[in-house]
Amino acid sequence: MVSENGISTDSSKIKAIVEWPVPRNLREVCAFLGLAGYYKRFVLQFSSFASLLNAMMGKEKTFAWTAKAQQAFDQLKTALISPPILSVPTDSGEFILDTDAAHENIGAVLSQV
Repeated sequence: MVSENGISTDSSKIKAIVEWPVPRNLREVCAFLGLAGYYKRFVLQFSSFASLLNAMMGKEKTFAWTAKAQQAFDQLKTALISPPILSVPTDSGEFILDTDAAHENIGAVLSQV
């Protein structure tokens, strides 16, 4: 958020990730991984956090939420709301604007190289 007080994170976006419910089925795991995957290039060790959750996916898989799945889910949520994912840009470096739109929704992320 950019305001007269400076730059800050949008607390509603942080809250949405913090309060993301524990997946109850494979479709909900896929939805969470879809959100998280959008930021994968920014999350250090993303693949190690997401590998267990990704392993749950597949037509022949049966949904079973384990303690290890919960740990991976929690680690990935923490990574998404922690620096460097959420940091203030510097005066140097190029910026990238990623946008996405679907139906009546639109979203954008301003990133710095």
